[in-house]
Amino acid sequence: MLIYSLVFFLAVVLLLLSLLIQKKYFRNVLAVLPLIILSLVTGTRYYMGGYDIYNYANTFNMTPYLGNFHLWNTFKSEGFFGAEIGYKFINSLVKSLGFNFFGFTLIVSIFFYICVYVGLSKFTENMNLVIVVLMYKAFLGLTFVYMRQCITVGIFLLAIKYIYKSKPIKYIVLILVAATIHFAAIFLLPFYFLKFIKLTRKGIILFSVIFTFSFLISLLNIDLLSHLHVLSGFFSDAGQEKLDSVAGGNSLYQGGTNILHLGEFLVLDGFLILNFDKIKLDEKKDLMIKLFLSVLPFYSLFANEGILVRMPFYFLLAYALVIEYIVDKKNISIKLLVYATVAMISFIGMYKYAAQFDAGAMFVYKSFLEYNLSIFS
Repeated sequence: MLIYSLVFFLAVVLLLLSLLIQKKYFRNVLAVLPLIILSLVTGTRYYMGGYDIYNYANTFNMTPYLGNFHLWNTFKSEGFFGAEIGYKFINSLVKSLGFNFFGFTLIVSIFFYICVYVGLSKFTENMNLVIVVLMYKAFLGLTFVYMRQCITVGIFLLAIKYIYKSKPIKYIVLILVAATIHFAAIFLLPFYFLKFIKLTRKGIILFSVIFTFSFLISLLNIDLLSHLHVLSGFFSDAGQEKLDSVAGGNSLYQGGTNILHLGEFLVLDGFLILNFDKIKLDEKKDLMIKLFLSVLPFYSLFANEGILVRMPFYFLLAYALVIEYIVDKKNISIKLLVYATVAMISFIGMYKYAAQFDAGAMFVYKSFLEYNLSIFS
């Protein structure tokens, strides 16, 4: 936990320091250092992330080199979507470049953090706030545990600019590529149409009330997605399995989201509603607020859908952007108070996750550098 705390402390110091810097460029440059450190911490972890990390290692070791991969034959037998052929291809490519599994984890980590910076720096005046929130919402839960989704979240962060730029083909292509890596990414296709929804204070209130009370439906275990089983036949392997799970056809993905996630969302949502009329909306802010609001159904209506628990990862970093938009016109003392509060909550959340996940196995950080292991085959 010490290494996490040190990086977090650095991120908070840089966040508070950034309040004294006028130019956006220099504020965002400050964020580069913690992002580099985070990419190394995540990328050099030694078999941390629950049983999934062993599955990823086995997939990497079993994947043939490019010369024996036969992409077209694999496509004909398994299809592009569902069998996660894209993820297997990336494994094969990295392996053929001479890297071992440790090299693969480092490459995936570096890719993700580059995507965070490139994708979100266009939407924020202060990337340092994004990093503080990321260490709570995505650092351990996403980058340590879910390697495939880590890649697709990165791709999504690169793709969202094509929503407000009205370039649907580029957005669709990137999402379809992501869906070959982690099938659930295919559900991101409809989010392009968010740009056509008018964002108003009354609309946010109505949306929030409806979906907050829809939590009762999840409590009653009413299955609203049973009809999706008809789609599973169009996909293969993991894609078919996941659609069947959403439709209630199997119980492979148990669990759901903690109600505390809903409560936390509603607190920030309440501040957004109270301050909405003071936010000077543009296309970028409009989109980020909509992505933030997209989290709500997964914490209310679909709270018991174990297979959908990870969908919010695509939108959680929008929390930081919404906080920034709310305090944008406030004086520096208010910003200092808000950012300090966000930092405290984020640290508690990160600490809680490290202490509870996998019976606390993630609490003590282990790096393959400690064992003098190479990233090359």
